[in-house]
Amino acid sequence: IHTVEEGRIKSTHHLEDWGLAAEQLNLEISFDPRESNNIFYRPTLGTIQDRCLQCHFCVSLALRRSQIIELLSQFYSQALTTNIFANVQMVIDGIFDENFISLGTQNKLKPALIAQIQQFWETIPDLKWEVQEMIVEGNKVAVLSLASGSPRGDFMGVVGLDGSKSFHITTIDIHTVEEGRIKSTHHLEDW
Repeated sequence: IHTVEEGRIKSTHHLEDWGLAAEQLNLEISFDPRESNNIFYRPTLGTIQDRCLQCHFCVSLALRRSQIIELLSQFYSQALTTNIFANVQMVIDGIFDENFISLGTQNKLKPALIAQIQQFWETIPDLKWEVQEMIVEGNKVAVLSLASGSPRGDFMGVVGLDGSKSFHITTIDIHTVEEGRIKSTHHLEDW
């Protein structure tokens, strides 16, 4: 995820899985000989909204964008983060498409993802998933997040953890949203 300011890349967050990169990222970059650095980046919806709040088309896009952000925020705060007031299956059923697929090192359908998250909640009672950055482009959403927790029991091949050691990992997800639901997620986690 690049942050671009004044036509220059200001910072970069990255996890690499080159086999999936070309498939997952559909960046709209073109060359413009009039630009000093010869690269033109298509502005995001947020940038468009900031420039023309009076335009009905842009306002409706911004509304759709805010709905997508709310949908994804629910996933990170109410499903991935351990939450005694939520039920993983109810949260996931409310925001994921019936035919949802999680694409990563091991692809999983919605029931397998629900089971995995429930297991995480049992093993990591303080699991916290914090969104650091969310970029919406059409129906694609890139999310940079940090996950942390102190596992108890058996976790990631380590047996008998007592909760005294914690982890902090970076994750990058690329979600596809269709008809108000999360249809698929490509993800990388730096375990």
